[in-house]
Amino acid sequence: HSALTKYFFGVDANKKLTLNDFVVFMDGLKEDVFKMEFSKYHPEDGKITEEDFANLLLLHATLSQQAKAKFIRRIRKAYKGDESQGITFEQFMTFTHFLDHLDDVEILVSVYFAAGMKFNKASLRKVAHVVADVELDSHIIDVVFTIFDDNGDELLSSREFISVLKERAHRGLEKPSDTGFVRLITALGACVANYVKGEEL
Repeated sequence: HSALTKYFFGVDANKKLTLNDFVVFMDGLKEDVFKMEFSKYHPEDGKITEEDFANLLLLHATLSQQAKAKFIRRIRKAYKGDESQGITFEQFMTFTHFLDHLDDVEILVSVYFAAGMKFNKASLRKVAHVVADVELDSHIIDVVFTIFDDNGDELLSSREFISVLKERAHRGLEKPSDTGFVRLITALGACVANYVKGEEL
């Protein structure tokens, strides 16, 4: 038996794997991956900079280097010196949970744009609450608007920010074989499937 099989089903393969146990395991695995990403930017006092956060959001974006540089310059200018509050891991994880619901968020945002309504900071906060049941921190919202608000009117008038955030949520993975992380998830699924199949025989 593989190490994964032993972990899920015990040494003698007589342990029952519940859906709840598997979900808890997967949530823990995802959080560990996010902690590694967060730690990559060497947080000080438990915080990364707003520029680091922007880099995390833009990491998998299929944008030109010029476009990415424009976003980063905007953040660097807005949060230099004493203007920087930093981003905690808790704030980062709350935003990540929001990204888990981005398909539904996209639908609501499309409704705003189609109706000619203004999509401001209050709109983003409301959408996050309704769709993802999270309360986005005001500072996180300010940072997101600083990145994607092209003319500084505190409105998001472009769907570009949705496409960038979707690439972040999907981690830039157009093919399941793109990273070892996805191969691990595939292995987990195969492990469980093979065990269940063996039980049925």
